[in-house]
Amino acid sequence: MEAQAALFRAQRPMQDVDPAWDQLIGMKLPPPFKTPHTHPQGPVFTHMNDNNFPNLYRDDKMVVYLNAAPPMVEQYPGKEERAGMSFVHLLACPLERIYNEQALLVSDYGLVNYMYQKVNELMGTPSFREKLAYALTCQCVPLLETQNQRLEFLRNLEQLRTATDKRDMDYYFHSHPNHSVGHLHMHCINKNMLTKAFELNSHKNVPIEMVLQRILSMA
Repeated sequence: MEAQAALFRAQRPMQDVDPAWDQLIGMKLPPPFKTPHTHPQGPVFTHMNDNNFPNLYRDDKMVVYLNAAPPMVEQYPGKEERAGMSFVHLLACPLERIYNEQALLVSDYGLVNYMYQKVNELMGTPSFREKLAYALTCQCVPLLETQNQRLEFLRNLEQLRTATDKRDMDYYFHSHPNHSVGHLHMHCINKNMLTKAFELNSHKNVPIEMVLQRILSMA
């Protein structure tokens, strides 16, 4: 893994991933995404970053996406772990091509800490929470089939808008071999609005504090 991870990090934006890397977890572009390239352009977040997919926030270091899976386990019968782990479930991804948490270097401490601090800052900003509320409305409302589901969604939406800030957030990485996408991403979730999927994924979730401590231990 180490050699491929180093080559992945050295790649330029829009550069295709070597098809031989498909043997690494999460390096193959999933079927819904198409590229004009001969080979897959890379993991889904690499593809999204390179092509400036719709996002909640972007700067010169990172992008923040809304988790593609809605926070409703009933949408995934028999596979509830695929649902969002919380009503607020964001994914913060570095623009740099870092394979996974195990591929982090001592020099990445500042980047990981920046991602953490930036999402904290965003969640404390009413305008960002409104942007997130709108994105969740677009994602979830078409899937609400019952009155109880609609009422629960509205309660969660109100809690997001008026009673959520950085103190309600927890941050996790899925470490090798329990990651599903071959581009580092931080799961940013509201710990007061968890779904059943959080419990089902608990064995994968490595808190950011442990990740930062591991990076420091390499110094």
